[in-house]
Amino acid sequence: MEETDTALPDTRIDMLDALGVALPVIVLACLAVVFVMLTLQSRTPAPPRPAPPERDRQPTLFTRAEAVLDRAGVGPFGRVIFVLVALAFAALFLLAIAAAFFLVFGVFGADPGTASLGLGALLVALLGAPFVIWRSLVAQRTFDITQHGQVTQRINEAVEALGTEKVEKYEGKDTDGKTITLERMAPNMEVRIGAILALGRIAEENLDFHVQVMQIICAYVRENAPAKGAKKAPDYPEVDETLEGKALGKAWRKAKADYDKALATFKSDLPAPRADIQTALEVLGRRTARQKRKEGAWPADRLGEADCVFDTPFPVPPTYSERCSKKAHTAFVTALKAFKSHAQDLRRRFATSTAYRLDLRATNLQGYDLSRLDLRGASLNGAQMQGAVLSVAQMQGAVLMRAQMAGATLRWAQTQGADLRWAQLQEADLWSAQMHGAVLWVVHLETAWLRGVQMHGADLRRTQMQGASLWEVQMQGADLREAQMQGTVLLEVEMYGADLKQAQMQGADLTKAGMSEETDLEDIAIQGA
Repeated sequence: MEETDTALPDTRIDMLDALGVALPVIVLACLAVVFVMLTLQSRTPAPPRPAPPERDRQPTLFTRAEAVLDRAGVGPFGRVIFVLVALAFAALFLLAIAAAFFLVFGVFGADPGTASLGLGALLVALLGAPFVIWRSLVAQRTFDITQHGQVTQRINEAVEALGTEKVEKYEGKDTDGKTITLERMAPNMEVRIGAILALGRIAEENLDFHVQVMQIICAYVRENAPAKGAKKAPDYPEVDETLEGKALGKAWRKAKADYDKALATFKSDLPAPRADIQTALEVLGRRTARQKRKEGAWPADRLGEADCVFDTPFPVPPTYSERCSKKAHTAFVTALKAFKSHAQDLRRRFATSTAYRLDLRATNLQGYDLSRLDLRGASLNGAQMQGAVLSVAQMQGAVLMRAQMAGATLRWAQTQGADLRWAQLQEADLWSAQMHGAVLWVVHLETAWLRGVQMHGADLRRTQMQGASLWEVQMQGADLREAQMQGTVLLEVEMYGADLKQAQMQGADLTKAGMSEETDLEDIAIQGA
């Protein structure tokens, strides 16, 4: 009976064979890490690097490698990873060469039947890996360029659609007075609305184009709804300021009744809002958190993201204890000072921020529905917003200087830290509006309705509030110097720590108004109050 040779092959050769199979996998894994790292870093441009001195500009291996990393957009963290992976790859490459050297001798010295293909696999992997990586990089670069071109083309097509018009027929009169059918060009609302929605989707799906798309939509609103095309609102009736006491209050009540009637007629005669402008406003006011982060990084880092300053939560104002004690009073005064300081700092940050703002200056938004829209930080200087609905709108840090908002509805609107200087808010409905730290210099609030409004630390200097109704308004720490409040009803208004120097409150109703020893009443006029 023949004996079967069960001798195991040389262990050294088997181990080298295994190493020859494993090393290509490890090498490819390292190269894959480099590829992924370069792909991710290429989306974030590296900060500008100063030019090296003349003596350092000789093309060495290190300077060439540094130039390649700069072109790839690799940042400092990516450079560290690149160096570590490069060192690991070099070590593995040397180990692969050594393994191949010993494997060659093992293969040539072994029996042909037991020769291994490990050397071939190793050599194929080492020679083919660079070409595979290079092809992947070229393919990724080509894909990015193609995608960028496609997005640009989609934006251009949408912009062209924004100007489409159609022939509209209407009845007119000829020279003989006969009724005839005439034609005129009018905006094609269906196509324009589709273009606006398409732009909104592009901005949401391609964040690198977000700010540019917002600029396009804002420009469309400004061009198609300019303030100069707004309907003139009625002026507030003049009141004889020489009257005193109850006579002055009666005069303001009559002026309020007359203005209410004129404003109601004005609002009922407003033309219907344009559907394309309404759609544009909704696209602007419903941006996602990622889109807002793009705005926060603008313009310093156009491809990056950062927290938007206008999304910073406004400080919570302190409350005054109903059961006052010396200890509770002292704690309130301290908390109020801290709140006012924090509010002023945040308001200053709002004013000086370079983050992107929706630019809707000098627009005609009369009667439009802006409720629940995110307009934080938006620029609405000189906007005509009479009769507009802004309930639950987010307008923290918004700029509304000289905005015309008579008869507007701002119930539960968030306007903390907003700039409302010289704004017109006559007969506006401000029920439960949040106006902590807002700037309301010389704002016209005649006969406005303010119930449950939070105005802690607000700046109301020289504000015109004659005949206004303030019920349960929180005005702790507010600045009301030289405010005009003749005939104003201030029922259960909290004015602890408010500054009322030289305020005019003749004929005002101060029933259950709350004040403290910190309330400054210097030179206040309260005849007949």
